[in-house]
Formats: sequence, C-alpha cells, structure tokens
Amino acid sequence: MALQAGIIFDQMAGLIESSELRVATLCVAGVVRGTLHVRERLEIQPGGRVIGHVVLDTKGLVIAPGGQFEGTVEMPEDVAAPA
Repeated sequence: MALQAGIIFDQMAGLIESSELRVATLCVAGVVRGTLHVRERLEIQPGGRVIGHVVLDTKGLVIAPGGQFEGTVEMPEDVAAPA
C-alpha cells in the first residue's frame, strides 16, 4: 500500500498490515504493522501500536502515553523537529 499524501487514521480495533506504506502524516490509534516511510509526522495515540521499521524524513515522531512502538527507526540527525 502506498499513499503519497494525506492522513491515515486507523480506528481503535483496526489493523493496517503492509510490506511498505508511504505517507506524509500517520496518526495511529489501532495497529499498524510493516515498513513505514513518513515524510512529516508519525503519531501513536494511546492504545495505538506500530510494529516494524519506520523511516522518517523529519524528526516527527510522537508516542503518547499508552502508545506502543516495537521495531526500529531511521531518523535524520541534522533536521530540526517540525513546529
């Protein structure tokens, strides 16, 4: 599954499973599993879970209390965090 822009909101009981997912912004309240390429921001909400490998173009990773992340992250070291 490849999305070039926009926001995906995964419902609490939902599951997105993909070998490769490309998005601008992703807000997770359910479960996302696979390789994620995120241009702007990845936000894991309370009860949300991301499992896999994440490649970020910016320092836009937010994990709220109660959110879970299992895997690896590639994040640029020389890019400022988004405002």
